[in-house]
Amino acid sequence: MSPDTETGGPGETTADELEKLRRENAELKAKVPVRTTSKARSFFSWVLIVLMCIATFGAALTVWVHYTTLNTSRFVNIVAGLVQEPDVDKALSQEAISRLFARYDLKKRIEDQLKSKLPELLKSAAEPVSSGAEGLATPMMSRLPALQPWVGAAGLLSGVALVGAFAARSISGRRS
Repeated sequence: MSPDTETGGPGETTADELEKLRRENAELKAKVPVRTTSKARSFFSWVLIVLMCIATFGAALTVWVHYTTLNTSRFVNIVAGLVQEPDVDKALSQEAISRLFARYDLKKRIEDQLKSKLPELLKSAAEPVSSGAEGLATPMMSRLPALQPWVGAAGLLSGVALVGAFAARSISGRRS
């Protein structure tokens, strides 16, 4: 065998073999249909990818909400530690009372009820008393979880309901 021949046929040179392979490659490429990707197919593929990412995030969020906030015992376990902190308890109490008084306009309603029920001599005291109601409710709210330890984190919510019920009864003039 000569150095310029390969294992192909006798007397075939490397250049001849290379040319033969190029022709064969061109013939095979001509037989295979050319694949074209449409822009619509590409667009819808990306849309589906984005939708699946959003759905995955939504599913993870749903599972988290289900296991933490909708499960009462887990929610209480998570929030109970926060409510026991004095600063957090004070801030929550103040926020709950301020929202309660703002939502139901309790200062004005208490003042109006006091003015209608008090004798003429004491009607001037209705405004300071109604202003003091919010100031009195805030410390009561911060002491409520300590007074009812079995309530735990829900003590704050029950305290808001208790103050709201008390205010509603006092405004309507009903006594229990």
